[in-house]
Amino acid sequence: MDDESAGGPRALLPEDRRERLLAVLQDGATHRIDALAATLGVTAVTVRRDVGLLAHEGHAHRVRGGVRQVRVAADARLGPARQTGRGLVLGMVVPTLRHNYWPEIARGATAAADERGATIALRGSTYEPAEYRKDVEGLLESTHVDGLILAPDPRVAEPDLGGWLASLGVPVTLAERQLEVGPHSQPIEAVSTDHELGAVLAMRYLHARGHRRVALMVSDSVTAGQLRRGWRAACEELGLPIDGTPDATIRVYSDPGWRAALDEFIERMRAGAATAVLVHPDDDALELVGRCAEVGVRVPDDLSVISYNDEVANLASPAITAMSPPKAMIGRYAVELMLSRLAPGGSDLPVRRVILTPALNERASTARV
Repeated sequence: MDDESAGGPRALLPEDRRERLLAVLQDGATHRIDALAATLGVTAVTVRRDVGLLAHEGHAHRVRGGVRQVRVAADARLGPARQTGRGLVLGMVVPTLRHNYWPEIARGATAAADERGATIALRGSTYEPAEYRKDVEGLLESTHVDGLILAPDPRVAEPDLGGWLASLGVPVTLAERQLEVGPHSQPIEAVSTDHELGAVLAMRYLHARGHRRVALMVSDSVTAGQLRRGWRAACEELGLPIDGTPDATIRVYSDPGWRAALDEFIERMRAGAATAVLVHPDDDALELVGRCAEVGVRVPDDLSVISYNDEVANLASPAITAMSPPKAMIGRYAVELMLSRLAPGGSDLPVRRVILTPALNERASTARV
């Protein structure tokens, strides 16, 4: 139960509490959130929510760990659309910044936030759940944020994930994740790519070009399971064989058996097991195409290749046809969802889950048969 529903003769209405908060801020000084909570007799979570609303209305300015009053009117040149996030800080913790996928999502989020006067506090983390939680909590301890855009690994069954998310004290939107938590499997607000459909679209493209055996080669990633489901669904839809068609999870580069596994996969293609292959991610597709050239398998004459992710597929020789998730739009929509949730009345909105469709970028690695 929060302070607004606690009841009792001394409980302030939200409007009265915010009036008192503004009165405290009139001295022009910077006030810490915990000190304001003690002054008002409420929790820090409630003060953060009130400060967020005041900042949204242009009455307060957030600083690290605190807030101060502002009396300057909102810049009319920005227009209403750009003022909707004025003064808000959105924390964003992604599992890695080492590849282009998550940085592109972060760039989309940053652009959307900037357009609306908000700020993104970005952190790179890891796929390991305990470390990821530490990084999220570290961000909250070091930076005052109004909401969080997160991407925990959905492959790991974390105990009390819903309880942990609720304990963070700010709204949460997921990016490239769809999660249901708690005893009643409650969905969390999210925006993600329909990777399963992306695999289906790639398969339909190859089928339309005469391919009747299409292999699958994926890494051990968050996306792999969705791609495999899409691959199998497309095979059934299009009447393509699954039994006997290569379906491989290739080990990471650091594994000494990685090259041998790749060579074995290519030999099956050479022997006629498939005329095309869907590969995830791009770097594995580039390695596949390069190794094919070394052993005399011509791409696309002997083997058509489609990559999934489209981070560096265009850099291969030949340039690789690729399914491209709308990475920047994932970040942009995540910010849109969060800002609308933080706006007045936003807490009354239903939980929203936005699904985006990847696009196919046709290049030189696919051919008709």
